[in-house]
This record gives sequence, structure tokens and C-alpha cells, in this order.
Amino acid sequence: MSEIVVVNGVIHGDDERIEAWVRKNLGGGKPAGFVALGAEDASGNLAFGAVFTKHLGDDVDMALYATSPAKALRGIIRTVLAYPFDQLGVRRITAEIARDNARCLRFARGIGFEVEGVKRGTERIVMGLLPEDIRI
Repeated sequence: MSEIVVVNGVIHGDDERIEAWVRKNLGGGKPAGFVALGAEDASGNLAFGAVFTKHLGDDVDMALYATSPAKALRGIIRTVLAYPFDQLGVRRITAEIARDNARCLRFARGIGFEVEGVKRGTERIVMGLLPEDIRI
């Protein structure tokens, strides 16, 4: 197991715990080959988590969950969004968001994600983020 460290309030190296917490709150299966970052509240409970699943090429999928918008602090979001570009060497981040999740769609647009389309056969909007589009 890798060493768990906290940088700018973001937990690194506790991938399994953070991924399980995000999956529990968002649903879905466990991804293969992932990296997870998170942040805890004052009580030591996870309050924010991001799971990145890298694919072949320059793209990484992101699943993100926070107990409330207040837990997604600017510095934490900035650090988390920089991670796949700086550490994983990707060129873009992809996120899929339920069409009826207006709050999440507004949040994603606010930090720079652009709508790219609707995933066929689903009610999920596909959004992409390039490093130069980050607005936080």
C-alpha cells in the first residue's frame, strides 16, 4: 500500500477507500486501473472524492462526489483537476452526468467542462475538460 499524504487538503494514496465511498454514493461498478483523491471534513469523514480511470490515449474518465457543494472548495477542486494533467499525463478529462442533475451540470460548466453530447441509449450528458478550459 502506498503512503497516504495530504497536499493542499487533498488526500493522495487512499485510493480504495475513496473509490468505494464515491461508488457507494454514485452507484456503478468498480473501475479497473483507477486513481482516487479525496478530502475529509473536520470529523475525519470523507466529504469529497474524485476517481480517475485512465484509458488508452490521452483521456481519463472522472467520477466526482461531494456531500455538499460547500465541500468542493476551490483549492481542492483546483488540485484535483490538475492531478490527471500533471501526474497522469492526459490531455482531457471526460465526465458523464445525468441529464436531470441540473446542479451537477451547472457545477461542471462553472469549472470549465464543455458539453460534447448525449451518450446514445442513456440519459447521460458527456462533458469534456481540457487544461486550458479550467476556470477555477
